[in-house]
Amino acid sequence: MNAPRVKVLVIDNTIDRPFKLAADFRRFLAPAEIHVRRGPQRDFPGDVSAYTHLLLTGSKTSCSDRSKWVEREMELARTMAEEGKPVLGVCFGHQILARAFGGAACVRAAAKPELGWCEVCRVGGPSVESLLSGLPSRFYTFQSHMDEVARLPGKFVATATSERCAIQAFRHERLPIFGIQFHPEKKLEEGQASIEARRGTIPEDCIFNTSRAKSVYSDHVADVIFRNFLEQESAR
Repeated sequence: MNAPRVKVLVIDNTIDRPFKLAADFRRFLAPAEIHVRRGPQRDFPGDVSAYTHLLLTGSKTSCSDRSKWVEREMELARTMAEEGKPVLGVCFGHQILARAFGGAACVRAAAKPELGWCEVCRVGGPSVESLLSGLPSRFYTFQSHMDEVARLPGKFVATATSERCAIQAFRHERLPIFGIQFHPEKKLEEGQASIEARRGTIPEDCIFNTSRAKSVYSDHVADVIFRNFLEQESAR
């Protein structure tokens, strides 16, 4: 990877101040050049030619939201993808990519939400797993989602699953477009704090492995995924 030439456009989709979510990703995207824009404020660049990669963050916003900024974000993702540039969606971003390329029927409210440290299982062969290459066949990572991808658009394939969520990760068959439902960017302490903040608002049977967090958490998951993303090259 020629790091100085990698310029990542991060669309921060958080809706609660102080809008610090992008900082969670910065620590794993270094030494790439990071440019952060705000999705809910429709702070989208008119010209994306300077950017080599696009990352869409999570959000409390529903994946079925029809706000103008959500529509604009899907347009941005399609534009970058059409130019062959690597695109990664995380949680809400993962769902928005499925909707952008397959329509509203591709996303839905999850029957059983996931919050906490959940086991994810890789599926498919090496040719469709470039984002997850280097990870074990089963690994734990932080989850926090009420919505999910219900089905994949054409030419997309699943690359990971979990007990409660069939499509934990996907990629395009040919283009460098990736989605992950989970949050590898969350550190151990941040994940635990998020769980405690939401206790009482979500059924206890939707909260996973708080007592095992120290034994199942590993920085390696995020290191591998974001390194693989930065090493993706344009399809053109």
